[in-house]
Amino acid sequence: MGESVLCDPVTRAVLDVARDVLGDLDIESVLSRVLKAAHELSGARYAALGVLDDTGRELERFITLGLEEAGRRRIGALPRGYGVLGMLTGRSAPMRLADVSAHPRSFGFPDDHPPMQFLGVGIIAAGQPVGNLYPTEKEGGGQFSEQDEAAVAILAEFAGVAIDRARRYAGVEASRVYL
Repeated sequence: MGESVLCDPVTRAVLDVARDVLGDLDIESVLSRVLKAAHELSGARYAALGVLDDTGRELERFITLGLEEAGRRRIGALPRGYGVLGMLTGRSAPMRLADVSAHPRSFGFPDDHPPMQFLGVGIIAAGQPVGNLYPTEKEGGGQFSEQDEAAVAILAEFAGVAIDRARRYAGVEASRVYL
């Protein structure tokens, strides 16, 4: 049966990404693939992936795509997961904002921060929040669509499974005793 019979192009793209992400057991590779997939599926100019610390309350890592290093340095300290970003933690429902800086919970934007039309969704692994995806600024202008939102939400679900698998695999590998 041909692929076109099975599903539309967006669904096919999501399934291809899922297969790619779930096929990897290296956590760094999984995070990189998820970030790239969020960027591509949503048509975002920028994308970020926040990884929560062990408490699940603050970001320990903030990985970006699409922002050159000089621009990133001008922005200054990376977010810690408060304000609008903190609203996503543990939440699987996506959040779309035309201008994140206009939201009442928004704060801490440096002067050199790029514009932020925002699509965010939490990543949950084994029932626990582990991070968030943040595609921002739709390429070519315009707003993120319901289809973009749905694709990133599905990706976040697959990302949670992939992150859980990679972490479990790393734990098993670390505990092995080689004779």
